[in-house]
Parts: sequence; structure tokens; C-alpha cells
Amino acid sequence: MIKQVDYNSRVSNILMDSCFAAIDAMLILNTDNIAYMSGFLGSNGYLLLTKKTKYLFTDSRYIRYAKESCPEWIVKPIGREFSFLSELLLESKIVKLGYESRSISHHDFLNLTNNNPNVYLSEIDGVIEKLRSVKDEIEIEYLHRACRIADSAMTKLIPQIIPGITEFELSLKLEHYLRDYGSEKIPFDVIIGAGLNSALPHHKPGDTMLAQGDNVVIDMGATVKGYRSDISRTVRIGPPDDRYEEIYGVVLEAQSFAQSNIAMNMIAADLDDIARSVITKHGYGEYFIHGLGHGLGLQVHEYPMIIPNSTDLLLEGSVFTLEPGIYIPGWGGIRIEDVVSLTSDGVVSLTSAEKPMYS
Repeated sequence: MIKQVDYNSRVSNILMDSCFAAIDAMLILNTDNIAYMSGFLGSNGYLLLTKKTKYLFTDSRYIRYAKESCPEWIVKPIGREFSFLSELLLESKIVKLGYESRSISHHDFLNLTNNNPNVYLSEIDGVIEKLRSVKDEIEIEYLHRACRIADSAMTKLIPQIIPGITEFELSLKLEHYLRDYGSEKIPFDVIIGAGLNSALPHHKPGDTMLAQGDNVVIDMGATVKGYRSDISRTVRIGPPDDRYEEIYGVVLEAQSFAQSNIAMNMIAADLDDIARSVITKHGYGEYFIHGLGHGLGLQVHEYPMIIPNSTDLLLEGSVFTLEPGIYIPGWGGIRIEDVVSLTSDGVVSLTSAEKPMYS
């Protein structure tokens, strides 16, 4: 049985973060950060975290729900233009307020500043996101479940990759399979690129009809308790030729070599370089046009970012993708993506769907 989320521990971790030494309170506006810190899943609300008290502001639609689902937070009406928040800041003598600048509109920012002329605002973007990059036991279980759903959907889809079906029709089948196997929602738009479209990493499925000899790239994920998975496979329709076999082998080698070289406290850019060196060695370096991977959690792209120049660290509890790819205009592309977790016992693969080279 999965344990209950310890939100108090998450709050304690934020309060101990160095950023709190320079502020009196933190205004949390990012929807995923609100859910992570409190469990609140309503569409309208924000959190105010002081060194002594936790406040959850929301509108009348969610007051009862917030009180029942977040009993350790003091629930207050949201008011208009941060009016009730302003009263609380004045009452609590908050002078330095940290806020998530990337999660507030210009209109709301002006209301916040105009209503609180004596409050100094300090940007604290990324603070909670960095803590979210290390997953606890509960989060990893949710991610594993989401990966198992994606595995099942991918396994069921691959036999449907046949000439005559369109990319869009295939995407509808995939979304149905994801839902059928238990995905709460589709975490991002399904990517299916056939033929020359497979050279476009984020191709949107259209009316292109699959044909014999096409490379078909499938990229999708599932959602469990808000946590998202992400998996890619590339399948050739019909027997592969020598070039396809060679490039597929290079991509697979790059992924495998990178996974076997993951180490605790490794700098993410170094792992990207390991995979990139394999592809470059085989003469395809210019065609690997994105990073090796990214963290997963409440968002599809989280820390750590496994990209060139990233200073993020791979830590115990990090969950991230390994997705090398080669994309050649006028020929097509190949991407293979899996999700791994870094544990005290080593690297654990959370996705396990087979990787057939062709259908």
C-alpha cells in the first residue's frame, strides 16, 4: 500500500531552503507547485507560506474542498486583486515577499505591487521546482504506474502500425489505449511522425498516410495522480534497409551507453555528452538536434534537464528520460526514449516496452 504524502515535510524543506533567509514569506502561484506543497487541485488559488503559518487562498467554489483536502492549511477567500492577501500581509507585518514571477500575469503583478506599496518583492522562481526534482517513494510509484500504462499502450499500438492508416487515426487509437489502461489524462499531445515527418521531433499527427518503408516515430505518455510518463519508439514498416539498421543501431547504442554510465551526483550535461559522443563518433552528430533527456514528475519537463551546458545534478530520487535521436531531412528520423530512476542501488528502468526495429 502506498503511503500518504507528507506535505508537512515538503513545507519544512522549503522553510529550510536558503531563500527563506532573505524573505519573510513565500507566495506560491504555480499550479503544480501548489499541488506539490498542499495537495490542492482546484483551478483557482495560491499559497502564502510564512515561517509560522500556511495559508491557502481560493474562491467560493473550492472553499469546502480546500478545507477537507488540505486540513493543515488555513483556508481563506481569494478576494479580488489580492485584497485579502494584502490585509494579511499588513496584519502579519510581512515586508519581504518571495513570489514566482513566471507564474503571474502582468495585470496581477501590478495589482500585487500597487496594493502592497510597503512590501518588497523578491523572485524565487525554481526554488520549489529544484526540490521537486528529487522524488520520494510515493512519487516514484506514481511515475512507475504511469510508465506501465504507457508501456501497455505502446505494446498494443505497434501492431496497428500498418500501411493505409493515417498519423491522426493512429494517434486516436493510442489515446484510446492510454485511457483504457488507466491514464487520468493525456499529459501532452501525442506525437506520431511517419515517413519524412519522422525527421520532425515534435510533429503533430495529420492526414499523412503510412506507407511501406516509412519510419514511424511514436512519442506519448500517461498520467497517474498527476505524474506523467514519456516514452518513444520508432518502427519501420516492412523490412529495414541497411541505412535504417545502421542509424537505429547508433541511437540504441547511444541510449544504452548513456544509461550504463549514469552516476550519482553526475552533472547532467556530462551524461548528454556521453550519448552525443556515440552519435558523433558514427558521423551523425549534426543530426542529434535536442538534448538527451529531461526530468519527469507533475510536469513533462522538469529538473534535471539532460542537455548541453546543464549544471543540474543527477541525485538519488532523480527520474528522467533518455531519448537520443537522429533526424535527417529528406530521409526521416529515429528516436528511442525511456524513463529511468536513480536509486541508492543504481539505475532502474521505469519503462520496459519492447523496441521492435520494424513491424
